[in-house]
Amino acid sequence: MTAVKNKPKKRKKLSQEELNQRRIKREHSKLIKNAFRAVGFTPVPSAADKEFTYDGATSDFDDVFVYENIIVLVEYTISQESDVSKHIKNKKIVYDKIVGTHVDFLTFFFGKFPEVEKASGNKYTKHQIRVVICYCSLNTVKSETKSLVPNVKYLDYNVARYFDVLTKTVKLSARFEIFDFLGLEGKDVASGVLTSSDGTRKFPGSILPESHSNFGEGFKVVSFYMDPAAILERAYVLRKYGWKDGGSVYQRMIVKTKIASVRKYLKDQRRVFINNIIVTLPNDTKLLNKEGDTINPKDIQETQPGTIQIPSRFNTIGIIDGQHRVFSYHEGGLYEEDIAKLRVQQNLLITGIVFPKSMSDEDRLKFEATLFLEINSTQTNARSDLKQEINLVINPYSADSIAKRVANYLNDNHGPLRDEFERFFFEKGKLKTTSVVSFALRPLVSPNSRSSLYRTWNDPDKSAVTKGTDPAKLAEYVKYCASEINRLFSAVKANLPSDRWTADRKQPKRFLGTANVNGVLGALRRVAGAGHLETFDVYKTRLAGIAEFPFDDFKSSQYNRMGAKIYSTHLAPKESIASDGEALVEA
Repeated sequence: MTAVKNKPKKRKKLSQEELNQRRIKREHSKLIKNAFRAVGFTPVPSAADKEFTYDGATSDFDDVFVYENIIVLVEYTISQESDVSKHIKNKKIVYDKIVGTHVDFLTFFFGKFPEVEKASGNKYTKHQIRVVICYCSLNTVKSETKSLVPNVKYLDYNVARYFDVLTKTVKLSARFEIFDFLGLEGKDVASGVLTSSDGTRKFPGSILPESHSNFGEGFKVVSFYMDPAAILERAYVLRKYGWKDGGSVYQRMIVKTKIASVRKYLKDQRRVFINNIIVTLPNDTKLLNKEGDTINPKDIQETQPGTIQIPSRFNTIGIIDGQHRVFSYHEGGLYEEDIAKLRVQQNLLITGIVFPKSMSDEDRLKFEATLFLEINSTQTNARSDLKQEINLVINPYSADSIAKRVANYLNDNHGPLRDEFERFFFEKGKLKTTSVVSFALRPLVSPNSRSSLYRTWNDPDKSAVTKGTDPAKLAEYVKYCASEINRLFSAVKANLPSDRWTADRKQPKRFLGTANVNGVLGALRRVAGAGHLETFDVYKTRLAGIAEFPFDDFKSSQYNRMGAKIYSTHLAPKESIASDGEALVEA
């Protein structure tokens, strides 16, 4: 009798949705893996996705990366926002145990996964090893959730994309910024943890008398030469789309092709750049004379030689002008054999500014942003979007800045336009914020416009906005403007087929294009100018038939004509419509 063989079980056929989820998960994890690998971290596959129980808490990590004495425990998730919050809160117990008893945890973890200790080279004690937990979510992790689980570094998707670009552009030199993101200082990493030295470097240079700088009391201005390797370890740039918070990011992304062309110049010419790099220096920079005593620029009448003593910490030298010249010396990549020698042999001329110690972070930021704008305002690289970001910092009460804040509020808060504006460089199929701010929101929200929402805002203290004296009142005005805009756009949305409410160019009848949005905002400006803002229900009734409005008849620059037509056709009280539809408000 022939034995019956057990047939292998058929694999369950995955649905298209399941296949898509697998692809998204794979691409998300690959994005982060590549960034860590690019700056020298070694993955430890034997410890990845392996369940363990530590001090009564069971968990696992999707990846483990090691760089010398740095161990990064990585968790990936592509869950939706509501599920992310629950997921991270469930991990809090084990995360707290790991961070709170990291030496005991390492004893356990190395016993469980000896390959992790081997990857660090077995040259550090457990007290010298730093453990960082990195939570990488494809979707938003709410700020309140982050505050409940604070012992974690949140590598949000936009930050992961930023590091992806950075590592592909400046290769190994991106590690210093990643170290800083992980909360590490120079004394925490590799040789820094093995020595008691603080790594302070001294550079000969010149010190300008305080009276000659015209920057004001307490500012110190110095010029000196510094090798690119030393700058790269300490440099930061307040890049738009970077991982720094809020309005502190305004400079453009570093351009890969420009870096490559500068590296070729360095390789071929082997000459240092003769124009200076403009930077800000940390507050604890010391200016010394030849005897090693501190120099006070107040006490000198002429520029005199001195020594500039700069501490060794990541992200402490802020590059205001010259980021491409500095980062062209990056480690790794094209012409590395030649550039490696120049990185330590050559010296770049630095003009450095040390702020008064009493200066607030906000005032420092305003100073840096103003200086950046002064240097770049006549150049093509100071584009409109960068100028808008800078204005948020240095002139928050200007019409442009108010309009930008309203756009950000519409994008970040609940409403029909939420998540419809472009936030990050990698986003496609989104509204271009710069055009909407400049051509439609600015005249709608400017306190100086006769047709502004400011005229309809019934707040007895609203003059504080025009005087520029009350940030809280400015925030109230922004919220008021956003609520009026959301009310009208909600009515437009209610009268359109749902598939048209998209900015995706693949949809031929899409509504969310810059021209259409600006046209509706122009119509609202006329409503505000006429003084008859309405409720959602009234707007919804009046906008019946908006789906048949001939949006395509208006060219992309004809926002004003479209706004006038929408107003006269749908929104204006019949008795106020002039023959050309332009009554009551300025063009």
